[in-house]
Amino acid sequence: MTVAPVVLLESAVGAPLSEFTDLLGQALAVDYGDRIAIVEVRAEGPVAWRASPEGRIPLAVAPTTVDDPLAALDDLLDRLVLEFHYVLLDPNRADPDLVNRISMHVDRVIYLTYDTFGALPAAVRPGAQVLVVALLDPPDAPYSRRLYRPGTTRLRVPPAQFAGRRLYRELDLAERHALSRVARALSGRTVGLALGGGGAWGYAHVALIESLLAEGVPIDLVAGVSFGSVCGAFFASDGLAGLETLVAECTPLAFAVWASTVSTSALDRFVRRRLTETWLEALEVPFLPVATNVSTGEAEVIRMGRIGLGVRASGSLPGLLSPTIVGGVRFVDGGISANIPASMLPSEGADLIIASNVLQHPGFTRVRTGGNRFTRVAFELDPIARAKDLILSMSTLTRQGGELMSVCAHVTYQARLTGVAPWDFMRGPQIVEQARRDVGPTIERIRQAWGTLARPGGGS
Repeated sequence: MTVAPVVLLESAVGAPLSEFTDLLGQALAVDYGDRIAIVEVRAEGPVAWRASPEGRIPLAVAPTTVDDPLAALDDLLDRLVLEFHYVLLDPNRADPDLVNRISMHVDRVIYLTYDTFGALPAAVRPGAQVLVVALLDPPDAPYSRRLYRPGTTRLRVPPAQFAGRRLYRELDLAERHALSRVARALSGRTVGLALGGGGAWGYAHVALIESLLAEGVPIDLVAGVSFGSVCGAFFASDGLAGLETLVAECTPLAFAVWASTVSTSALDRFVRRRLTETWLEALEVPFLPVATNVSTGEAEVIRMGRIGLGVRASGSLPGLLSPTIVGGVRFVDGGISANIPASMLPSEGADLIIASNVLQHPGFTRVRTGGNRFTRVAFELDPIARAKDLILSMSTLTRQGGELMSVCAHVTYQARLTGVAPWDFMRGPQIVEQARRDVGPTIERIRQAWGTLARPGGGS
């Protein structure tokens, strides 16, 4: 068996690490069937437990022949890592010598903190991975803006709330979801979703997300471009209810898009007025709107600020919609540089990357051309028709680049839509319905990929 990583939990905020360790072990055991050992480090020597749905169960391990507590810890860990998928170290009662000895074994450290750019734990061996867990402001606390380092897992539930050695299965749904996200980050099971641009075709993303959740595939972070950012924003803020709102509000969205030919502030207002959470930094599920920096031509993630502004920057299609200025930088549609933002997700900690490409092959969309000379000239001069030409041309230009960007994904959904154009925002419900009938084969591939990670010991 592959040697299991030994994990140390540390916190700069006085969290009840012993209880948190228990619950994290239970989450891995209950949700994924992992075999989890917990080692309680004491001055007189280590004590081993097995995590189970009922809490800690004492482990009957052969007594060590070593009298030295430090050497006894080495001996115990060497045996446990051959039998268990993960060994969690409960350091609450450790003295400095034991902590230093622990650091020689640690492969991963879970570090709970408010300031993810502060000093990380130093008492770990070189090469050990530090998994940062950002503690978000609780809903009733004054909101404070913070920038999170890439790859940070976010936890809205205060760790102190886990005190009292409660069982994982007794926690409410929000608490279990929060712990499960941390458990996935620890065990290499984080799922990232990359939603590409494509105008109204992007409503197909809704069907994909619905199907993923129905199949039990979690979504831990979302990157989006253009309309993919719109879908990502509504999902990250309000879950499936947010997507239902997006579909139901397809007509106001259509007006906001066309008003954005004057100023993309219309799209910003549409998003802001319909979301529960309005700040990118406050989202528990990280949302990464991707836009193109005009000065550099590079794709950039908008990490801070109002969600609506991030969506606005990501969808500012040049030549049709006005650009967006963020922090003195001029941004246009992210599809220009990375129409499927899958490449943004590995550095954010995603272990399974799912991409959604909604751009259609040439010929999927039919446009009117006119039947005689007079009507042909009229169509050539028609500004609305020219705008549609621009949208279709940009679709053709960005499709190939998007397909190249999607190579970072493990599974890519290619939507197949008929009878709808990228400007048909008012037909959002019909596009979603088409995609629901189309997404099945992709969901099967995703289910297989997720099943590999979700099996006992299956993390990356």
